[in-house]
Parts: sequence; structure tokens; C-alpha cells
Amino acid sequence: MMAKAVVGGITLGLIVLVFAWASYVTELQLQSTEFTNAIYAFQILANFDEGAFNEGDANYVMMTIDRGRIEISSKTYNVQITVTDATGNPIYDKNIPITTLIPNYRGGWLISAMDSYYRGSSDIISESTIVLTVYTKQEDGARVFLAPRIRIANMGTFKSTTETVGVVNIYIPSIVVGESMGGNPYKLYLQTKKVTTDVYKITTGGSATITVTVNGSTYSISMNCDTLILTILTSEIYFGVRGV
Repeated sequence: MMAKAVVGGITLGLIVLVFAWASYVTELQLQSTEFTNAIYAFQILANFDEGAFNEGDANYVMMTIDRGRIEISSKTYNVQITVTDATGNPIYDKNIPITTLIPNYRGGWLISAMDSYYRGSSDIISESTIVLTVYTKQEDGARVFLAPRIRIANMGTFKSTTETVGVVNIYIPSIVVGESMGGNPYKLYLQTKKVTTDVYKITTGGSATITVTVNGSTYSISMNCDTLILTILTSEIYFGVRGV
């Protein structure tokens, strides 16, 4: 009888272990699938580079969230814009502090994430048209982040009968809090709330170097021109989560 009881106990233990392992594997697969879906959803949502500077434009994506959650962090960018002439003397200088939200999806407790960019790159300033980046990182859990970055665009030079005019645009997006309501499935959205455009006409004396510095990162472009038209565009973009 004791031998039967021991065998029965071992059998029951093995059955419990099998079911526990099966439950673990199933949960791991569900969390992993949702995390992968979050990466894809954030890439669709971030495909909003043109709309980010058109007041009233919007973009959204549908997402079901059962294992993870949407969280918000914030970051302050100190944007320093300097223009120097051919001798290196500053002829224009402006500092723009920007505080932006950084939405992220935090995955379930069973998964981890590699540091990887799925849209854009780690460059905080770029000539790329991508102003909303998507990346994953292990930071108090596996996370997918959506973050803005600054774009500097060389629009070229134009010659008149008396001078050469250079045109440079600097795009500075920021994300602000929108609505949060409802339940699964969710509609994550971006909507451009406000765009401010400042235009400066700067006499250069023949050439100019435009330098943008953000939190220690620097990017410069040089132009041969007598006059520089510098346009600085700042935008505020709502990020919201609505239940469908």
C-alpha cells in the first residue's frame, strides 16, 4: 500500500509539474506575442513625421493589451542653436528648453528586451525625415519606447541678382498628454495640437555654419550664402489612449 501511495504521489507530482510547465510556456508565448505586437503598433503610430508639424493632423493604431501596460516618462531637451560666420564668430544664438513625454509599453514579467532601434536611430539630432523613433530596452522590465528627436534640414541655396540665400529648417517635436479612457482593445493616437514657426533672416558675409546641440550631442551643417533664412518649427503632439 505504501509503495502504491508513493507511486501515486510521484505521478501526481509529475502531472502538476507538466501542467505548471505548460502554463509557464503558454504565458511566456502570450507575453512575447503581445510585446512583438507592441513593437509593430508603435512603428505604425510613429509613422507620423509629416503630420507632426501639421496642426490638426492625427494618426492612430489599434492594440489589445492583456499582459503589459502603457506607461509615460518624460525628458527635457536643452536645444541650443548657434550660427557662426566664416571666421567662426557667432552671428545668431538661441536656447530652447523642451520637455517631452516618452510613451512606452511595458511588457509582462516573463520577457526581456534587447537594446534595439526599429525606427530611426539613437541620434538625437539628424537630417533624416524621421522625427519619431521607436526602440526597445530593458528598463525596469521589457519596454517599447516612442520618442521624438530633432531634425535639421538643409533646404539648399538660391541665387538672386545680388546675393545667394541659404535656407535651413530645424524641426523640434515634443509629445504632451492627451486623453486616457476606456478599456480593451485600445486606440493609441497622436494628434498635432500646436505648431509654432519662427523665421530669422541672418546676414552671413559669405558662409555660415549652423550648429544644433542637444544634451551634449552636436550636429552641424555649413552653407555658402550671403543671407541665411533660418526657420525653427516647434510642435506639441497629443499622445492619448482611448478604449474602443
